[in-house]
Amino acid sequence: MRSIFFSPALLSSLLLIVSAAARADVHEDAVNRCMSEVGEFGDAMVRTCVEQEVSAAKALASYPRETREAVARCTERLQGRGWSVVKVCVDRDVEADAALAAYGKERAEVVQKCQERMAGQGAAKVKECVDREAGGDKSQ
Repeated sequence: MRSIFFSPALLSSLLLIVSAAARADVHEDAVNRCMSEVGEFGDAMVRTCVEQEVSAAKALASYPRETREAVARCTERLQGRGWSVVKVCVDRDVEADAALAAYGKERAEVVQKCQERMAGQGAAKVKECVDREAGGDKSQ
């Protein structure tokens, strides 16, 4: 089998081209979705919507590695509603993960029970369950 060698400059160029194509796809998708959802309200509203969508997509791409599961889950479930909605979902899960970790041993059994009950629904749903089970909604 013959190995192929790519120079670092060529690899960088290829990555830039792929990255630019991905950005173009995000922008094109955002324009199409925003035109469909808010086009009746005028160009300024569409422009604002597109800017928010592209900004949210860029932010999600730069999230730390430990958020990948939440990003993947939220993207799979909500991408059709736009990147801003996906970002809100991920942000809520990240915040809920921190709160669940802070509960510590005092609520460990309830957290475990809720994780089993809410399997695959994300940390925000688990936290809601824990707060409900622990006697009152403490999500705010």
